[in-house]
Amino acid sequence: MEISPVSQVVVSLICFATLELHQADRVMRQFGFRQNIPNDPLNLDQLHKEDMRGRTDRYWPQYHATWIQMWNERHNRVIQGIPFNGNGHLRDNTPYMQWYIGHTIRYVTPPQPFSDDDVS
Repeated sequence: MEISPVSQVVVSLICFATLELHQADRVMRQFGFRQNIPNDPLNLDQLHKEDMRGRTDRYWPQYHATWIQMWNERHNRVIQGIPFNGNGHLRDNTPYMQWYIGHTIRYVTPPQPFSDDDVS
């Protein structure tokens, strides 16, 4: 199945006042590429607090101009990468896998016994 290039972009998605980022560069393996060490995600907490309630004075296209420009340039924001052959998985010695191993919990630990003393 052919994957649409628009699904492989790092771009802003805007619906009225709500903004989210489609960060295909953080899930490159889904598109058949080797994953790179991702940049820190953008903190959109302040933007997520914005809504249209009582904001009739705000001209949203101007307020979100930077993000709209990112969307308009989406054809230039398609991720590029080295094809992933699927071999190695966690035994892969690429910089990404070394980073991943140091930043994730790879194994689920057995549940610890629970006692009434743990409840406050």
